[in-house]
Amino acid sequence: MCAVVSMLRLSLLVAIAAASLLAQGKNVLIYGNSLSLFNGGVEPILTALAVEAGQPQPFVLDMSVTGQALNFHATDPTQVAAITTGLPAGQHWDIVVLQGISHETTTTLGNPAQFVADAATILTNVRAHSPNAEGILFQTYARAHGHSWYPSTFADPMEMHNQVRTTCRNAAQTLSAMFGAGTVRNSAIGDGAALLEFDPQYYFVDLQHPAPSLTFVSAMCLFTSIYGLRACDVTPDLSTPSALGARLINFGFGLADWRRLAGIADRCAEPGARRYPGSGDHLLLETGVTAGSFDPCPLESLVAGATVELRLSSRNGVFDAVSGALLAHLFVTGQPPVANPVFPELALADPIAILLTGNDLTAPLTLSVPLPFTITGASVLVQGVAFGPSAETGNLLFATTDAHELVFQ
Repeated sequence: MCAVVSMLRLSLLVAIAAASLLAQGKNVLIYGNSLSLFNGGVEPILTALAVEAGQPQPFVLDMSVTGQALNFHATDPTQVAAITTGLPAGQHWDIVVLQGISHETTTTLGNPAQFVADAATILTNVRAHSPNAEGILFQTYARAHGHSWYPSTFADPMEMHNQVRTTCRNAAQTLSAMFGAGTVRNSAIGDGAALLEFDPQYYFVDLQHPAPSLTFVSAMCLFTSIYGLRACDVTPDLSTPSALGARLINFGFGLADWRRLAGIADRCAEPGARRYPGSGDHLLLETGVTAGSFDPCPLESLVAGATVELRLSSRNGVFDAVSGALLAHLFVTGQPPVANPVFPELALADPIAILLTGNDLTAPLTLSVPLPFTITGASVLVQGVAFGPSAETGNLLFATTDAHELVFQ
């Protein structure tokens, strides 16, 4: 009898320990600067978003210091010591976020080789303490249109953006080769600013630092990079409100604002984290089910009486001079088409319906359709296409948006 009781007690202790481990949130160390600290910082939004998404509450230590490049975090004794002193004994870091100042990764004003060396130093130190820790590069964003750097230092925001983006992408590959495949990923936050076309409304008055909306996009991008989840799949509680809902309310944002920004962030996630990834070029598909409303989130519910809104736009003028089309495919809900093996950026399969075409995308291609009926159990997959070369895939024929699924209810 005593042996049975002991076995039961041991089993219970093991179960409790296992549950404790399952409930352990991620430990995240952030090395950044004012781009991470503005508007109360990315840390509270990242933490609140993880909890709202059903994840155990993470522990996030933000060691960001205003005005500092990554070399400061790699060499300053206090910053280095945080790796070992920032956690309780026995715990380990899961993620270290690495962010330089905005121009640090440009070839015009920065030093990409030094950035990679400093990132390697930090990762070496972190992984000496936490061998399984992964690195997330915080791809910074170009400064807004109207900044004094244009056109004297950079021709325009796109030139600065492309330099930063190239360095961060290459750095992720270089560092992963050093520390193990997939151990370092690039969080393409700057791609979000590009999809917002470096509009000054998303920046502070200095046209360098983020407005609250761009801080939200930054935190959302980090969320997708850390957890592999989509911000669009989270609906913040604004009524109670939750911690995330309270932060939205504090900045005067509602659910429509949330979906607009979450859609931008999710569109910048790695292809494997996106619902129906397209080519990743400077194209954006936005959909809505209320007259005049659009957002980039890839999933909408359709009911009879709704007005389906579709908008395909060229971003930053990249596809302004080429023709475009809105395409669709009807399928049984839950059985989406398999990606085309020749053109995986095309999410649709035969039969493909052409909803609308345009001779050029200088102005967005927009379609508004009242829906007098519903088809229970069916969905429509919609995708935008620009008939010009893709800089991302090398396809000389066309580039595509991410596809959106419209689910009949």
